[in-house]
Amino acid sequence: MQLIVVSSPAEIANEAAIINALFDEGLERFHLRKPDYTEPDLMRLLEKIAPENYPKIAFHQLHSAALKNGFNRIHFTATAREQLHAEELEKLHANGCKLSTSIHTLTEKLSDKFDYAFYGPVFDSISKQGYKPAVDFIPPVAHHKNSSTRIIAIGGIDAVKLKEIAQAGFDGAALLGTIWHDTTKSIPHFKQCLKNVNTH
Repeated sequence: MQLIVVSSPAEIANEAAIINALFDEGLERFHLRKPDYTEPDLMRLLEKIAPENYPKIAFHQLHSAALKNGFNRIHFTATAREQLHAEELEKLHANGCKLSTSIHTLTEKLSDKFDYAFYGPVFDSISKQGYKPAVDFIPPVAHHKNSSTRIIAIGGIDAVKLKEIAQAGFDGAALLGTIWHDTTKSIPHFKQCLKNVNTH
């Protein structure tokens, strides 16, 4: 089961150092989601991240800046995906881009150009009080219409809940609040999650 970390949407103290430490501990995929960042803001953060980890970073916005700077992992929100022309999607895929998106129901039919899709929130949010699940992941996710696109659970996931995520048939889990809610515990929490994933 794949483990993904999504950045905090807000700026975090010592963020780049934490991101580098996550990669050092074995993180294989990091989603950079900074809705309010400009291109210079984004570049300033990236300059502090070890270049050998760049191929593991997916971008949620400023796609043209990412592509211009040699990054090839692009994430589309559900809204952005719906506005995306098939020709543009085909061109990105043909140029070697690794594409992901977000979905809110398991009945959505996705292009096979998407490697994986975030689905959630599946649990009460850790970082946003009162943010409740909008989905029901029973029956098992294996029944998703688009079997070629892997389904990644997101929302309220911590080390304890990973077993339930695995049992429901998800291909992976994305961590946000459990990593960024208390940055003094970011690395221990990630290591416990990684340990629990590797035991399933």
